[in-house]
Amino acid sequence: MSGEGCPCGSGKGFDLCCEPYLAGKALPETAEALMRSRYSAYVRQLIPYLKETLWPRDAPVAAARGSICAVNLILPERPCPKPQRP
Repeated sequence: MSGEGCPCGSGKGFDLCCEPYLAGKALPETAEALMRSRYSAYVRQLIPYLKETLWPRDAPVAAARGSICAVNLILPERPCPKPQRP
């Protein structure tokens, strides 16, 4: 799959971006990487990956098979503010 753009929109090749996560060869190290990998899983209809990475474990993801339509993933250019703890 070398040279194929990643569905998450990172601008990287799929093999260097989300493929290692979806193939179970690596774990996303940031929340953004996890979100991007989940988006790529939706695009590719990889329901087992979604079930494995969503909480709670019994999330009704399998029922969505065949009805998922991913159009685009847009992330803000600047980081979101960190939540303040009381």
